[in-house]
Amino acid sequence: MIDIATLLNDSVEYTRATLTRRWIRWLILALYYPLNLGYYVAIMRGEKPDAGQLTDDEKLFKDGLSLFLIFAIYLFPVILIFIVFPGGSAIELIYSVLISGNSAETLSAFIRTIVNFFVGYGISLLTIILLMPVAAMGAVRFARTHRFVEAFNFTAILLRIDRVGWVSYSIALIIPILMIAALEMVLTLIPIIGWLFSFPVFFIFLSRYITLIYESVPD
Repeated sequence: MIDIATLLNDSVEYTRATLTRRWIRWLILALYYPLNLGYYVAIMRGEKPDAGQLTDDEKLFKDGLSLFLIFAIYLFPVILIFIVFPGGSAIELIYSVLISGNSAETLSAFIRTIVNFFVGYGISLLTIILLMPVAAMGAVRFARTHRFVEAFNFTAILLRIDRVGWVSYSIALIIPILMIAALEMVLTLIPIIGWLFSFPVFFIFLSRYITLIYESVPD
């Protein structure tokens, strides 16, 4: 069973230590995408990157771009589902408006578009819930092996999650996500600054947190 309290405390302390006396640098770094993702990869490797020492921007950029592509590939089915369901109906609706104008057929097409939007949204959300735990573990695997394809080594990834425990892993992911969602609602009340502050803080925290889960079972 994962000791979630220990993971949270470690991740909070790690984030605090990382940002102490360097928070302005991290806020600036948050704007340089995907360079910032390279730092999250470094964290997942078990390193303790210093935002004040940008010694290898090229490597950070490559790692960040790789991480972006990894999540883009994992999210591709979600995007496809969301496009197919409401997209087809939206095209039908536009066609109906152009051909039939304000008619019963147009109203029917409009209703189908709304229904398909919510169906597509629901299926997309379910797909995200199923894929993101695998994607998170795959991202750490990529960071540790330095191999892009290892992010999609589903046999190894699922085996590791199984060793962690699916229930434990799911609970361990849900708790920080709910905490971050609550904090994000508060921080976003501060225009611009709140978003800039929360972006690097939460991702540093999550990168460390998922790494600790990955390390909770031996290789």
